[in-house]
Amino acid sequence: MADALKQVRESLQVNINLNRDIPSHTLIER
Repeated sequence: MADALKQVRESLQVNINLNRDIPSHTLIER
């Protein structure tokens, strides 16, 4: 179970990093 939690936390961190890479102006234009 601890492994599953660790996996979820890592994927969340990846999503945060991806979101940070997107310039905010591209999000506003949509």
